[in-house]
Amino acid sequence: MFNRPLMQQLRQLQRRLQLRLYTRSLALALLCLCCGILALGLWEQLFGLSEAAAALSIGLLFLGSSLFFSLLTFRKGKAIITVKQLALGIENRRPELMDRLVCAIELEEQSRPLNTLEAGLLQEMQNSFAADPEFFNACFRSFQPWRSSLLLALAAFLLLLPATHMAAFRKAKTYFRTLCGYEAPGIRIILSGNEFAMHSDVPIKAEILRWENRAEIEIEEMGAPGKKRYVQDMFAQTERLHSFTIYDINAPLRFRVRSASLRSAWQKIEVYEQPALEALSIRSIPLPYTRNKVQSFTEFVDFSLTEGEQFELLMQMPPGIEASLLATPEMTQAVHGSVMLLDADLSRSYQIVLQDQNGHQSKCQPFKVSVEPDLPPVLELKQPALDNSIKPGDSILLDLLARDDFGLRELRLYFSVSGGARQSLQLYHQEDNELAEKELQHRQFWELEKMGLQDGDLLSCIVVVSDNREPEAQRTRSELFFITVKPEPDELEADGDMSGKEMQADISDLIAESKRLLRLTWDNLGQAVGLRPEELQKRNFELLRDLGQLEVELRQRMNQMQERSQGLMAEPLPSLFKRSSQFMLAAVALLERELLEESLQPQEQALAALVQIENEMLKNAIKSKGKQGTGEGESKEGEEEAESEYQEQTSSTEEQKQALAAMRDSLQQLENLLQRQEQVNQDAVEGSSLAEDLARRQEQIRSENLELEQALHDLPNCEAPVSSLQNAAAEMAKGSAAFAESETQRGSIHGQRAQQQLLQAQRQLQQSIRHHAANQINRLADKSAQLAEKQAEAAAKSSAAAQEGNNVDNQKLRAEQNQLRQEYKQLQQNIEQVSRLLDDDYPEASQALRQAAALAEQQGLEKKMQRAGNALLYKQFQPAGKEQRQAANYLQALAQDLQNSAELLPPFSSEELREMLRQLQKMAMQMQQNAQGAGTGGRKQQKMQQTREQAAQMLRDAADPLQEQRLQHIADELDAPLTGQTDGSALNVRTQTLLHAAGNVLHEILLQMLKDDTINLIRESTSPPRKYRRQVEKYFKELSH
Repeated sequence: MFNRPLMQQLRQLQRRLQLRLYTRSLALALLCLCCGILALGLWEQLFGLSEAAAALSIGLLFLGSSLFFSLLTFRKGKAIITVKQLALGIENRRPELMDRLVCAIELEEQSRPLNTLEAGLLQEMQNSFAADPEFFNACFRSFQPWRSSLLLALAAFLLLLPATHMAAFRKAKTYFRTLCGYEAPGIRIILSGNEFAMHSDVPIKAEILRWENRAEIEIEEMGAPGKKRYVQDMFAQTERLHSFTIYDINAPLRFRVRSASLRSAWQKIEVYEQPALEALSIRSIPLPYTRNKVQSFTEFVDFSLTEGEQFELLMQMPPGIEASLLATPEMTQAVHGSVMLLDADLSRSYQIVLQDQNGHQSKCQPFKVSVEPDLPPVLELKQPALDNSIKPGDSILLDLLARDDFGLRELRLYFSVSGGARQSLQLYHQEDNELAEKELQHRQFWELEKMGLQDGDLLSCIVVVSDNREPEAQRTRSELFFITVKPEPDELEADGDMSGKEMQADISDLIAESKRLLRLTWDNLGQAVGLRPEELQKRNFELLRDLGQLEVELRQRMNQMQERSQGLMAEPLPSLFKRSSQFMLAAVALLERELLEESLQPQEQALAALVQIENEMLKNAIKSKGKQGTGEGESKEGEEEAESEYQEQTSSTEEQKQALAAMRDSLQQLENLLQRQEQVNQDAVEGSSLAEDLARRQEQIRSENLELEQALHDLPNCEAPVSSLQNAAAEMAKGSAAFAESETQRGSIHGQRAQQQLLQAQRQLQQSIRHHAANQINRLADKSAQLAEKQAEAAAKSSAAAQEGNNVDNQKLRAEQNQLRQEYKQLQQNIEQVSRLLDDDYPEASQALRQAAALAEQQGLEKKMQRAGNALLYKQFQPAGKEQRQAANYLQALAQDLQNSAELLPPFSSEELREMLRQLQKMAMQMQQNAQGAGTGGRKQQKMQQTREQAAQMLRDAADPLQEQRLQHIADELDAPLTGQTDGSALNVRTQTLLHAAGNVLHEILLQMLKDDTINLIRESTSPPRKYRRQVEKYFKELSH
């Protein structure tokens, strides 16, 4: 191989020139590409492009620039000069070479031997330039300068920066990333399914994830000839969500959602024929005893049934369609078929679901069946009272009101005489061919004189009403009431031996306790089915304990009487005490064996013995009174004793009135403390006061709270509010200390607790005021009854004097009559004073007191007592006795009216009713949480049962004072035991319904109370009409005389 160094240098220079040409072509192609992208971005800003169009355009630009680069490269490759041309080019730029370089190149290419001249030339040129690379580099720079290529690349880069930030490039980039799966599609379609029923509506939602927030839907109806296609705008719902509804679809179609920059894939919707009913019949099957009409419907509608009734669904459907029933709350068994017979045991919402052979479903119109319970009958015992006293040969009025929602079957009176065998008296019975009465007013006299009752006999009675429910009737009983036969004074025998100390003994408390235990036994018997075994066992234990304590108290009372009489207590008292104790012990033994019903008779026999003891003591007391001397000195002494007793009663009445006024003042102070404590708590939470100021205010409230506590400490029946105030004072002390240490949060917690204690004290004090007011009214009623009894005794004395003639001391009888008149005047004044005290708190009771006093005045009670005294002055004993008997009747009526006015006192305040409503709401929320919470079925059911028991106890405590039978029925149902298979959701729904019903009853009572208060306030603040003012002034003037 020949050595050719010049040729190698030139060929290397040729390759470098070729590379620079390619680089320049690439820069030029890149510049064209950037210009194209920039132009595409400007076009997109003016006319808009979709992601696909932008991606296609960018792709075409890349393809075009690549072709342009290839074309330039091809053309430049043809234009590259040869080695000789390069040498000639160098010769042209270096004239001093004088063609020697060209000749040297040609000589290197020769393969023949060179002569001396040629070899010398070649050697010279090789020695001059072959080892000098700078010579050829300079030639390279002169042939192809680098500045032009650099300028082209720089221009392309400067154009690329704005082009890549334009929307067209970004859309193309996003399209390619979506195509590769790196990004989600720009449109997310929300469709409930791919198949829809014929003539149904198809809701379509689309979420535009990027670019323009505007969408339209393109729909193509596949069933129409020619595939009709149309475009509609979609409605914007939220920021990026759009919706469109295809109404009444009747053929398959496909659609896609598009925007200015995006297109979704085509979505296909198929259509099927929806299963439907051909005919429907709903028919109720009422129970015969309800006399409800058969209800028939041809469409799904809401209706009501009585508990225990049934209803039938008859459906006519095309072949191949099946029907099933959905129920809320769920039923224990699934129901299918074209004929469905359902029991109405709970209020439920139903819905028929139709399904064809292909699995397509359609839901019919939902409907609700409300189940109304068949409530037990309601019995109201108007007369007689729970404790009654009659004389031998008297009758007693039975006034009963019984109601039931469907009808009454029987009304029966059960009674026993002095603990004997229980007898019954049918008061009403529904005949087979008669319609049952829904409301029955039974008012007739019970002819007790036919029973041959003697003084000291005791009747324990109870009325039971049964409704016409089938197959088992519901029964409601009245409270156990007692009728005691007491002797008249003139029928008392003159035997027996009782000292004055024995007359002071009183066993009325033992009799009252024995009656209470008998009533409690009946209550336990009536609730044995509804109560849980643990609760029933607890009540039976309390009954057993109290009965044992009563027997011990009875023996202690007998021992005390033996000591007073120095062991000379006459028969039959010791035998009766022993007999009563033996019967009580027998009842205790039966209760220990949990034989409640069997223990009733020995309890009644023990009570009968106690009544006979009281009867014997009454006989001896009246006999001892009859043996007192009737001389003038003794008469004066009796009058002085009566006057002393009268003064003591007056003083006691004044003390009671002062105590009531003090309670009212204390209640106002307590309400003031409550407002200030609430303000302190609010300031502590908001941080609007300094800690030192809060401590000072809290300590001041505590100081006033202690003063109020001391004031209430001396008042009767205020132990409970005093205890609450003490607890509040303790919390206030802790809160004041916390505020002093700048611990506002801890102080606020103690302040909230103090406020709760103050609220409790307020409710307790209101209850004490109600009890005290009731005691005041009862005192007035008792005083009126005592006056009636004394007036009747005075009438008896006048009748006896009329038979004896003029040998009777009429002055003594007249003095006694005048004393009765004075006591009646004082009674009227006391009634007026008590009514004024009750004006603000209990206006209804106050008005009833005034009306009772006014009625007595209208009847001329005082005038009759005055005429009786005048008649006695002239020894007109017969007219005097007549006036006295009428006055005794009016006094007895006044006592009854006063007693009735006490019943108008509200058993609860509005705040207590609101607290009950809050407790019911809290229990409903707790019941819902227990039903929805996690846990095993047994644990969850136990929690739910505890909540039901708490609600039942609260409602039962409120039912009796409010005289509301609905609350009692709800409490009984809530207290019913649960079975192991009870469904949690059904139990929750039923309990929520009962709690809601109880809340409605309490809310109704609260609204009526607030309404009455508003009416009374209007009456007090409104002046009476002018024409009535004189009558009112005249009326009060007469009362003052």
